[in-house]
Amino acid sequence: MTSPPPPRIHIVGLGNLGCLVAHALRSIHPRRPVTLFTHKNSVARMFESQYGGLITVEKNRLAVSRKGFDVEISNMAIENLLPYAKPLSLPRDDEKIDHLIVTTRAPHAKKALQALIRRLTPQSTIAFVQNGLEVIEEINSLFFPDPETRPNYLLGVWPHGLFSPKERLSEPFRVIIGGSGRLKLGVMLHTREGPSDLTKTPTHTALPPTTAYLLSSLLSAEDLGGMYVAPQEVIASQLERFALNAVIYPLTVMFDCQNGALLHNSYAAQVAKVLLYEISKVFCKLTELEKLHNKEQRFSEETLYNMFVKVVRYNGKKESAMLQEVKKGIPTEVEYLNGWIVRKGEELGVECKGNFMMLNMVKAMEKMAARERERELPIMGLERKF
Repeated sequence: MTSPPPPRIHIVGLGNLGCLVAHALRSIHPRRPVTLFTHKNSVARMFESQYGGLITVEKNRLAVSRKGFDVEISNMAIENLLPYAKPLSLPRDDEKIDHLIVTTRAPHAKKALQALIRRLTPQSTIAFVQNGLEVIEEINSLFFPDPETRPNYLLGVWPHGLFSPKERLSEPFRVIIGGSGRLKLGVMLHTREGPSDLTKTPTHTALPPTTAYLLSSLLSAEDLGGMYVAPQEVIASQLERFALNAVIYPLTVMFDCQNGALLHNSYAAQVAKVLLYEISKVFCKLTELEKLHNKEQRFSEETLYNMFVKVVRYNGKKESAMLQEVKKGIPTEVEYLNGWIVRKGEELGVECKGNFMMLNMVKAMEKMAARERERELPIMGLERKF
């Protein structure tokens, strides 16, 4: 008699990280049910019909494809309401979600969870693996203000090192692993008094069942190289990545350039150092890091700048995600990056004029790009009469 399959895991986000996590979870247990959420019927159709439901991960020039994923429409986008559209799958509001992994960009996490809120319970566990540092605060404020009814949280961070093929549009579900990145995971336990000790790593037996299952599933996935660490270490690693994104992203938008153009340019270097100086000051005053060993050295302007140079050199021929978003007229993460630094700076008594300027310049570029795209939209059904 065959044993039942393991519990289902749901994933929000079909970017590089979401695809990698889904692929890794199926690799350790081919019968594991994994549901991928998308808000677009067209993406679901393309994934299943055009790409055969396959996700491909390439590492060291060896590509492995896996299938067997379920796809679900998380909410009904406008395109799904058109008269000729035939929805591939409807939202299953009555199906409880016990294990959810969120890998979307920070601006989309709130909207993605809003569509699933009725299916989450205090026994559910959500793993947040993304850049934004305000996401959990926002989610709690909007949807789970009472800790007693709040789901359990895992906090995760993946270092730089996931790439798309050069022709992303022709292979949207193919991910390339560069370097030796490892997924760091920590458990965020909450009480009515607030978060528990961020320096502790609770034993698996002390965790809620859904948290223990999701954590062990992610840790056992070889391609993720999972590490179970204290939440404080996850936050520190998030901040390191955050600092790099808060500098590289807006500067490439300002100069409309690939990452590598920021190197060997003394003027760009001076701007980067101003931003990192402010970021360093804010980080070292965060209460979440008050017990972190050697935080002044780890988050010094010099250390962060050396990391900046290393990452820019490694990704020199690539366009940043923020620059691509501005060109496409898509809202960026700048409010969750430089905007967060500005807000935290005000709260902690650190003046962040450089990051304030970057925040407003990127938002201005967003607005200009959006207006340009509006001008390019054709007006159907109108004929010019002379």
